[in-house]
Amino acid sequence: MCPTSNIRLRISTAADHPLRRLAAAGVRCSISTDDPALFDTDLSAEYALAATLGVPAQAAYRAALHGALCDAATRSTWPAGRRIRRDSVAVRCRELRR
Repeated sequence: MCPTSNIRLRISTAADHPLRRLAAAGVRCSISTDDPALFDTDLSAEYALAATLGVPAQAAYRAALHGALCDAATRSTWPAGRRIRRDSVAVRCRELRR
């Protein structure tokens, strides 16, 4: 889900964005950027916006971990069982982009 592009393209507003309802229904929602240069955003900003829409960084990270297209050995190296702070998620995302 790319909240900034959804809002800027007027697919939804922040007030009626479906992310809130999906999260409340228990749907795992991973957070992404659509086109960072066009929408002047980055993954940290998307995580912050998602948090205002009802998906805290920890839940978004766990959804991304669950849906990652990698093997189990790679997935097992990522921190999943401990409490994850939003700033550590941003750091981990930067590490993964290298």
